[in-house]
Amino acid sequence: MFTTGENVNLSAVFKAMQENAASFPLVDAKADNNTIKGYFKSVFPTFDEERVYVSDMKKMVKWFTILEKNDLLKFEEVAEEAEVAEAPAAEAAPAEEAKPKKKAPAKKAAAETEGAEGEEKPAAKESAR
Repeated sequence: MFTTGENVNLSAVFKAMQENAASFPLVDAKADNNTIKGYFKSVFPTFDEERVYVSDMKKMVKWFTILEKNDLLKFEEVAEEAEVAEAPAAEAAPAEEAKPKKKAPAKKAAAETEGAEGEEKPAAKESAR
């Protein structure tokens, strides 16, 4: 999301929305534009009002509602899983580079040479007398 400073990921915005849910209850996605802008000013005050449109804010509210209903707002667990997943991938990469790949023999070229030897030309037509 665009902010007055550096841009931030949506997860940071959703985390701020979740942390401020007690003091600033989530607005309805169909609320008027001023209500939604006021909500985002309260929850995430550094967002850039000129580059973040109200339609985008409404989408974020809808997405947050969907993620919250399905219990998918787990920011700490996702960060830990990402760190764990990166470590084995980094260890496996050097092992793959050490093994040179063997090229398979060209089967197509071998088949073409065999086909040329065993191939016969059609017999010439005899003319009827």
